[in-house]
Amino acid sequence: MASRGVGIWRLGFSCTAAAVLVASLTTALTTALAQENAVTEPGLNWVRLEGADDCLSAAQLADKVEVRVGRTLFVATTQAALFVDGTVRGAPKADGTGRVFDIKLQVSRPGGEVLGERELSIEGSTCSIIDDAVSLVIAVTLYPRSSLVVTGIPLDPNTAASLTTLFGDEPTDPDPSSLPKATASTRVTPKAQARAESQEQQSNGTGAPPGTGLSLDPIGAAGVGQMPNVRVALGGYLRIFPRHVFPFDLGLAHYFVATEPVPEGGGVDFSLTTVSLTGCPWSFLTTDLRGCVGFEGGVLASAPRALAQTGPRSTDPVLSILVGLVFRPRIAGPLHLRAALLAGVPLLQHEFVYQALDGGFPTLFQTSPIHGRADFGLGVTF
Repeated sequence: MASRGVGIWRLGFSCTAAAVLVASLTTALTTALAQENAVTEPGLNWVRLEGADDCLSAAQLADKVEVRVGRTLFVATTQAALFVDGTVRGAPKADGTGRVFDIKLQVSRPGGEVLGERELSIEGSTCSIIDDAVSLVIAVTLYPRSSLVVTGIPLDPNTAASLTTLFGDEPTDPDPSSLPKATASTRVTPKAQARAESQEQQSNGTGAPPGTGLSLDPIGAAGVGQMPNVRVALGGYLRIFPRHVFPFDLGLAHYFVATEPVPEGGGVDFSLTTVSLTGCPWSFLTTDLRGCVGFEGGVLASAPRALAQTGPRSTDPVLSILVGLVFRPRIAGPLHLRAALLAGVPLLQHEFVYQALDGGFPTLFQTSPIHGRADFGLGVTF
């Protein structure tokens, strides 16, 4: 049994294609990283309704929030891609001892889509009683930190992750227990609350700041193109969630032995072990579904047995560019499913031949110019 690479002309084509693919991959990752780290400032809409004429104005509220966070924050509404909307309404208490101020705060898109909402009810003799509470809720919403996340506006995971990417930590604030309790709101979804609980668990369990974490995903897989026929593999992924950057997957897979028979008798056993590193900068419809690109390397081994002319066992390097879709929906607590479809373009192709009885060298197996794999497994996030 002998193993040889493709002819010089095909190897040259593969190298040219590889250069184009690497350049495209680098450009795509750079663009995605720039988009992840692009900062878009929010706008502020604050309206005083009846009974709230003595409450702070929109300009005064913006000043208080910006003093708290230590930077210029809000931009004109024509430039904002995200809005913090708020209203305050005042009404006398039944016993005449003061007023009740009802505050509604929302995060919304320019088109009016409400991403999260919180309502507060505060009693006092003057409307200045609401100043610190309202400015703290807005500051914590825009600068989420796990220890104070329940004092902000509950948001869906995608919006919360975007705000974490845009603004990071908020400045040190007083004990959130000093804030009034939020009243019931139909906009506070279980999904948003699960996001807050998840951030609390990550901080308490690992000491890692929000947006940083690890998950381990054991998987079973079925692949085609790198070995004869469809082959089954076992492996797993370590997903890393760097702060302010998209997640990365470090993968390992080992394919079970595939035997390719030789027409003249005997056969060749093929085995494959691969490692991969992919980044997942793109999300589609939900943050659970991400587009990933990266590289895969490994070793493809061939072991002839019972051939008329038996050669030695050989090993050949594997190197491919990977693209794929990875779906990781949460089940309960730290558990989640993992399902993925991956396609690879090999930078190295191999042709395996054997010496026939007539002295010729027929091709037994040749790796495909495009290979694919489907993964499925169950993972846990730390």
